[in-house]
Amino acid sequence: MYKKIGIYATSNYHHNITNNLPSLKEQVKEACGQNIRRIDRLTQLALIGACQCNKQVAIPPQTSLYLVSMYGAFNNSLTIFKQMYQETLPPGPLKFVNTVGNAACFHISKQLALDSSSLFISRSHFLLEACIKLAHLDLSARQTTTALIGLVTEARHSIDIHRQGLNTEEATPKEVSQWMLLSYDMPGLEPMAKIIHVKEPMRFSELLAWIKMQFEQQNAYQVHLMISSNATSKKHSEVASQLGTAIKQTITSIQDSCHTLDIFNFIEQKATGPTLLIYIDTDNRDRWSAISIEK
Repeated sequence: MYKKIGIYATSNYHHNITNNLPSLKEQVKEACGQNIRRIDRLTQLALIGACQCNKQVAIPPQTSLYLVSMYGAFNNSLTIFKQMYQETLPPGPLKFVNTVGNAACFHISKQLALDSSSLFISRSHFLLEACIKLAHLDLSARQTTTALIGLVTEARHSIDIHRQGLNTEEATPKEVSQWMLLSYDMPGLEPMAKIIHVKEPMRFSELLAWIKMQFEQQNAYQVHLMISSNATSKKHSEVASQLGTAIKQTITSIQDSCHTLDIFNFIEQKATGPTLLIYIDTDNRDRWSAISIEK
């Protein structure tokens, strides 16, 4: 990624869950200004985050929409499969339509009066990275001038299985709806932060070489390095040790990050000077990704 992408608005909706999934009807009504009926939980979460983002900056109608989710409308799909195979009943029309991930994009586009393209992505790892890269392709090709990207995680009805699938502890937020409004330039507005690079997938050796190069090029910044909890403690230690003493002395902080929540917290917090965030993540195949954001 060569041209920096401005982040002009964000929303970072999330909540913890215990043994029961909380109702989202009131949150949807508050965010959207009206009741929206006959939508599934994934769409509810997506609407909450997208509408909160729209309250910060009026999203232009020609904005392209990109929504990514690890499992999609999991609970709705499971209900339909149970009806079909256990109860031998045909699925209800609305429930069937809502199993399509792009149904959530339809409701967002309708609510925000967007008339450009929309795309739903289902991916197991590097979710935010995928959204940013796709938005970057369209922005650089001038297919759009603004891009609304969202990452939504819907909890499964079996909470223990959901935690196991995400490899998270009990205190970790389990449902999120995180959004960014991206553009190279929005006249009259200053970006909250700028995305410099999104790199994925990489081998571990490539990641280390890339990080070292960032420090050579960005030595005027306070640098915060976040390492996803998807990385084992051994790899975490290896990242820190392989960077070398000279680089580590220039790092303001190295911290574990359990979620992309930390990226959004960084963007939304006021910086005391030029600041750079490098967020690195990995998957179960030892592939690595990195996002760098400046403020």
